[in-house]
Amino acid sequence: YSWMHPMETKKLVTLIPGDGIGPEVIEAAIPVIERAATRHGVALAWERLPYSADHYLKTGETLPDAAFRHLRDEVDAVFLGALGDPCVPGNEHARDILLGLRVRLDLYINFRPVQLLHPDLTPLRPRPSPIDFVIFRENTEGIYRAERSRVQGDEYLAEEVNTAGGVERIIRAAFEWARDHGKTRVTMSDKSNAMNRDRK
Repeated sequence: YSWMHPMETKKLVTLIPGDGIGPEVIEAAIPVIERAATRHGVALAWERLPYSADHYLKTGETLPDAAFRHLRDEVDAVFLGALGDPCVPGNEHARDILLGLRVRLDLYINFRPVQLLHPDLTPLRPRPSPIDFVIFRENTEGIYRAERSRVQGDEYLAEEVNTAGGVERIIRAAFEWARDHGKTRVTMSDKSNAMNRDRK
């Protein structure tokens, strides 16, 4: 890469644009990521993989083992678009791609900073404190390792799997981040409105 500045590093980013609005969002985000990378002296190389609902419907393929190994061993980052399409009502492709990557790579923290950049960008008017917090979402167990819901007689059962180690590490990560960034409160919540285990 003779055109690169001597201090620049080259990073390979794999795009999986996904379904629905996913490809549109990915395309809009690429120039922003490029600009941020350039500011920090990082040169990016991009590659695209076809895995999506359309690909699954045409080939029956979700995320092949060879593709997983490539993502695990040979790329620096994966940029994954939204997954989910009514043409695949069971969302098999989304489960294998999204949850498959999370679990197989043990990506147990979904780290989401939330910061209001300008008051006009929200109907909320937070006073006296600005909107500035971080979400640590457990990404590999709990609701994501839910057992299949079932009915026994007149009882509806929905189970999930939480391990002591999994619970401890996500809570510890949240408290350590809060301590290191001058935050004084950690709040626990769930996502019951969006998960199948909470529906009959």
